[in-house]
Amino acid sequence: MKSITKNIDIQKMTQKLGSFFSMSETEAREAKFVQRKSPLNGLIFLQALVFGFLKDPQASLNQLAQECFKLGVPISPQGLHDRFNEHSVAFLKAMCAKAFEQFQNRQSLLIPILKQFTSILIVDSTFKVLPETMKAEFPGAGGSGSNASLKVQLVFDFLSGNLAQLTIEAGRAADQAYTQYLELVQAGNLVIMDLGYF
Repeated sequence: MKSITKNIDIQKMTQKLGSFFSMSETEAREAKFVQRKSPLNGLIFLQALVFGFLKDPQASLNQLAQECFKLGVPISPQGLHDRFNEHSVAFLKAMCAKAFEQFQNRQSLLIPILKQFTSILIVDSTFKVLPETMKAEFPGAGGSGSNASLKVQLVFDFLSGNLAQLTIEAGRAADQAYTQYLELVQAGNLVIMDLGYF
């Protein structure tokens, strides 16, 4: 039986992953996650999170500390917990943006009827309830719901198979107020969204 998976150029993917992880030290310093020499540098922190959450999306601090240990940096779960702050958030945001740039699909869908469009942008959002302790950063809608929640706005280019835009905002934000997707819209695009945006 013929495989339906694409042929992956392992060497090219290895180079891309190497290039992605090599950016981590610069980004960690710029985000002030790394301010002095420490065994837990940006690269180890990023690798521990990526590999730890790949193994278990619900990984605990103990499991993530074990990943650090496997990478040569013994750290307690409490010590790792202390590294989660505004600097680590800024560092991970920067690396997420780099991942969007680095891992783009370069081949469009080969469906003749879709060739009339330069992009097919699908705009949608999802909502996640958060612990009450996060209400200052991500205020919820209130009422009978949680006082803390977040909304993820996503623009997916169906034609190329790439994420075009991802925005995280407070859960109480209305879809109608989300207009950042307009930065992406160009002549020849087809934009698909539900009525919540109108």
